[in-house]
Amino acid sequence: MSKHELRFLPVSMRTRRQRAALLRLWYGYTCEVYGIAMPLKQRQRRSMARELDQRLKAVSSGYIFELCCLGKTPVGFYNFALDGCHLADVVQAEGCGFGLEFYVAPAYRLQGIGRAMFEHAQETLRPGLAAPKIYGTPADTGLPFWKTLGWMKTDLADQSGLAVWSCEIK
Repeated sequence: MSKHELRFLPVSMRTRRQRAALLRLWYGYTCEVYGIAMPLKQRQRRSMARELDQRLKAVSSGYIFELCCLGKTPVGFYNFALDGCHLADVVQAEGCGFGLEFYVAPAYRLQGIGRAMFEHAQETLRPGLAAPKIYGTPADTGLPFWKTLGWMKTDLADQSGLAVWSCEIK
């Protein structure tokens, strides 16, 4: 996989094809993070679709929500915020970024795609940050990946008790 084969598409609800691709990835992300077994029941799919639609409606100029494609194949997505998300009150640091969601489909892991996605996210975030730091609450399943990127556990926890991790932007 070459870094040049990856494309990053800003997510919008206007494109049905993009939403459908993102929704397939969102199902995998949600199942992994919350330990939900596949295959999904119709009720679960509808609930997850509503949650994604709410996320997409909340995306504003302070958010970077992108779909990552390898050629034409959607392989992952990420959602980062510049200030003003649920972690801002916990961290109490101005001008930093916040990782909200990050997902690489299992078939595309351990190929450098996640690293390339994070590097692209850093490049995209950097101009909007006053402080070169990102905070997030990574899922336990992703901790080995985040540690390889230099993320470190802080002494903070979010409102639901999840540990807050941070990373310096390079």
